[in-house]
Amino acid sequence: MLTAHSQLLAQSGVPSNSVTANAASTAFQVAVRQMLARRQHPTMRWPLIRDVAVSVEQLYAANDWKPLWSTNEVPTSLALSVIRVLFDADTRGLAATDYDAAMLARPVRAVTPNPFDGDTTTAVWDVAMTADVLRFAYALRFGRVPVTSIYPSLHLPRDTVDLTGFVQVLLDHAKAFQRPDTSRGEALDTWVSAQFDTLEPPWTHYWLLRETLKQYQGYAAGEEPLPPGLTPALINVRIRHIELALERWRWLPQTFTTAPVFINIPAFRLYAFGSPLDDGESTLANMDVAVGNAFRTRTPVFSALMRTVIFSPYWDVPRSIAMKETLPKARRDPGYMERSHMEVVSVPESRILPLSRSALARVVDGTARIRQRPGADNALGGVKFVFPNAYNVYLHDTPAQSVFLLARRDVSHGCIRVAEPARLAAFVLRDQPAWTPSRIDAAMHDTRPQEVTLTTPIPVFIVYTTVIARADGETLFYDDIYGHDRVLAARLAIGYPYR
Repeated sequence: MLTAHSQLLAQSGVPSNSVTANAASTAFQVAVRQMLARRQHPTMRWPLIRDVAVSVEQLYAANDWKPLWSTNEVPTSLALSVIRVLFDADTRGLAATDYDAAMLARPVRAVTPNPFDGDTTTAVWDVAMTADVLRFAYALRFGRVPVTSIYPSLHLPRDTVDLTGFVQVLLDHAKAFQRPDTSRGEALDTWVSAQFDTLEPPWTHYWLLRETLKQYQGYAAGEEPLPPGLTPALINVRIRHIELALERWRWLPQTFTTAPVFINIPAFRLYAFGSPLDDGESTLANMDVAVGNAFRTRTPVFSALMRTVIFSPYWDVPRSIAMKETLPKARRDPGYMERSHMEVVSVPESRILPLSRSALARVVDGTARIRQRPGADNALGGVKFVFPNAYNVYLHDTPAQSVFLLARRDVSHGCIRVAEPARLAAFVLRDQPAWTPSRIDAAMHDTRPQEVTLTTPIPVFIVYTTVIARADGETLFYDDIYGHDRVLAARLAIGYPYR
């Protein structure tokens, strides 16, 4: 071993004459530093460790470059408890293989009294343990894949969490749980698992999904009989959808400063939180929506702040719709524009132009646009909810209420139609008592637009998840209408490092 240690020291620039009684601990430090310098580990499943190298180095520096998870070449009680948590990663929607659970347990199962064959091997095992624990903690807290790598315009608030400090807390507090007997070991297991639980989202629907995952994993393992209509293949598909849904939940912060509104595209459903801290069904205002067509005009996934509500709005016909639909109809039928209560207005003055071929020509060259006047047949109905964004997407009422009788409602040009617009208006204006239900109804049936500024802007998140677990035990699975589950699954399959 001395020769191997000397070689390590020479490679790191440490003089060979410094190999003394502390050569073993020095060799451990050198081996750790080499792995960190290379940002690579020799035996981990995902060996490139650039995503956690800085945190790994901070932990060893804070602990005098000594082994964090073993004492006298024997894994600590804490290490054994943490490995058990890593083995159970699948119950949290993660994969134990991504965190080397079997590899980390392998030395523990060795027949020899000391499971390690020297300080270099100890360093390899210890660094793997540290890197995997950090990755696992990060995955629970923030998800594995950065949300903006999938959805560049979905900007979610991000909590500030010191995960390096989290691991140090494990190391410090575990000293109180040294194993004089089996019961103390069980107490440490419980404590360690609870610490990792604190990293996961506090949202009710996340934990309901975790329970659903456990149930479906029981079906897959043959622990419970399959419900009617479910096959083993379908069970595995649903488990994968649940795992992807849990990943998306982990993108969320643990709290919001303002109660948000979420629209889940595959569910065709809107959820307005009654509190920034609570997603319980008793506090949610939820309703059906219709979204963009899956083949032509998909609703984008993004976030923005709702700032205004416009009652009896004009519908400013998007240029793409004007060019492809409105103008051809107007040219074929001179009465179409008037019957549809549409008008041509100049840009940027919004001066109404007399309907004529020359006015329509100005729409083509961009010096005019088409809008529809407020009224019963206005495409936006009686109210529009505005959250400025690069996509010109908003929530709105619709005169075509029959769309909400459809099971699949990807029918729009990209904007989001709301089934209960008056209820949503009352919800977002609930801190303005003057806006009573009767006043909202009158404003929605006026002939002139009325714009109301929200007292506090409301964060709106257009999101995508194909599974929702409900408090009554029902689990709702939705079609992957835009193929986003396939995209996320492919991104996860690439493996670490994701950042």
